[in-house]
Amino acid sequence: SPASEAFTRADIPLHANSMLQAKMEKPLETMAELKQKGNPLVYVGDVVGTGSSRKSGINSVQWWLGEEIEGVPNKKTKGFVIGGIIAPIFFNTAQDSGALPIQAPVDEMETGDEITVNFSEGKIYKNGNVISEFKLEPNTLPDEFRAGGRIPLIIGRGLTAKAREALNLRSEEHT
Repeated sequence: SPASEAFTRADIPLHANSMLQAKMEKPLETMAELKQKGNPLVYVGDVVGTGSSRKSGINSVQWWLGEEIEGVPNKKTKGFVIGGIIAPIFFNTAQDSGALPIQAPVDEMETGDEITVNFSEGKIYKNGNVISEFKLEPNTLPDEFRAGGRIPLIIGRGLTAKAREALNLRSEEHT
């Protein structure tokens, strides 16, 4: 999310066009080519989320790598981020917006690699070999991702608790 493009941040699709422009040649074309292979794309970096506006950075990642939100124009959710180091505030913003941030060593990953991420094992494979290991933290991360973000999960759990109470059902902790 380059500062020189700050004036476009309110227009997510427009601002997303500046993603990675200072880091690599033809990033949008590269992502389009990789998408042709049919696999989901993952944003990978040794250090992720520093020196950028965290919300517009996540918006750009999700614009190119995420999924449409039904009924919400010009905004997406989901998307995967793997970083050797992920700035805490960027990590939290990813959680809030429905992306799945994973902090793991990325030394053996290059643009265009096909990797397999096994969430239950906490391992990342390339060509059948383990190239990185991680632990999903916090333990609510998978639920947050499925819910479309940490905030929707918190709201959903609160509404569920109130509905159970109104229906005189036992709380979720007792089921």
